[in-house]
Amino acid sequence: MDRESLERRIRSLEKRRGQTYQPDPLWQAATWELCNATARARGEEPRAPEVSHEDRRELAEWVLGSVIPKYRNEPGWQSPEAQALLDAWEEEARRELEGDVDD
Repeated sequence: MDRESLERRIRSLEKRRGQTYQPDPLWQAATWELCNATARARGEEPRAPEVSHEDRRELAEWVLGSVIPKYRNEPGWQSPEAQALLDAWEEEARRELEGDVDD
């Protein structure tokens, strides 16, 4: 199930319960950043994250400090393709911190 289908399903279930789905901005940004890195690794056009510049910087710090180091040590991320994806994601996060990414 893709992200959009999952969100539609969550909204449908919450509507029945009278609740509203509000994704965490940084979690949403993390999802978009992973999608962007995957698209770039495949040579596709990435989709810009729909978050503020400040949130993108905070996300970049979290990605560089916690996410990428964790994934680099995970058994499922040891293939050359997976490492290349992490390299691309790391490069994008570093550019974000250096202010070299367009809003």
